[in-house]
Amino acid sequence: SFYDKSSDNEGGFYRKDAVDIVVLDSADASKGHAVGHTNAGEWLEYTVNVAKAATYSVEVQMATASENAGVQLFIDDKAVSDTIIATQGEDWSSYSAVQAKVGELSAGEHVLKMLIVGNYVNIDWLEFCEGDKCEQTTGLHATRVMPTTAPAAARLRVKDNKLFVEKNGLRFDLTGHRIK
Repeated sequence: SFYDKSSDNEGGFYRKDAVDIVVLDSADASKGHAVGHTNAGEWLEYTVNVAKAATYSVEVQMATASENAGVQLFIDDKAVSDTIIATQGEDWSSYSAVQAKVGELSAGEHVLKMLIVGNYVNIDWLEFCEGDKCEQTTGLHATRVMPTTAPAAARLRVKDNKLFVEKNGLRFDLTGHRIK
């Protein structure tokens, strides 16, 4: 599910609901999409299945030209990260990865919430890693942050350390492309 302060997709790409989607490279739409045109207080939620109880870190690929813009992560409505501030660049197309500690996560199904902090940060993906740094990935794996077309019916799943969306028995990456 999601909360967006505007009712239109201000990025104008990929979907027709309120989540604002931008193209990663406006000259080449095949490079993928990211969540953009964000405002403080907006959020995206995903149902996730943590493969094993462990201490985790997260790496978030973000771009911003704004000061103090980023995200904060919650599991089951409990903050699991401090505010993760994006590296400020010249524009919203210079992405860089920022790491943060998440702490202990219990195994099983949870709701992951990504809260937007500050205005105008683009989020491409996030990756959960076991341990204090994202050097070797286990548990949840790199994923695009866009919710699926029908968030209430689709579920995030993890298999072989890969995160994907499952809907009506079909599997999709988080940009909506079908996985065979």
